[in-house]
Amino acid sequence: MNIPSFHDGNLTGVQLAEGQVTLTLKRVDGQMYELVLSSVQALQMDDFREGNIINRLRVIQGSVPHSEILERLFPPPHPSAAENYHAAHAKSLQTKALKVEAGEAVVILIDPSYGADLVAFCDRITITALTTTTDE
Repeated sequence: MNIPSFHDGNLTGVQLAEGQVTLTLKRVDGQMYELVLSSVQALQMDDFREGNIINRLRVIQGSVPHSEILERLFPPPHPSAAENYHAAHAKSLQTKALKVEAGEAVVILIDPSYGADLVAFCDRITITALTTTTDE
């Protein structure tokens, strides 16, 4: 999938609906896009603001995501929890990482210059350029 660059663009909207997330994105040139995340298993976003400026939008599929990214979505048990919980968590993260590497799952990240810092784990993504109309 060919995702255009959104550097210095904006995240203008987030819509959640039963396992699906739609992100509305605006490029610097004004072109609007919808990025739809399907079968979302986890989403975490901090610092959503009025002017969310994107430094970089990353799509990870076909390679292993860093464990810190997955731990942000799937936090580990409390340090004092029994070792079997830590082992089960590590195995779960490994399974998720292998799904991403095999192309069976996708990790999306928005690294902000300002505002929304987002990471999500889903089965698939689609991106659509939205038509813009001008009022006369």
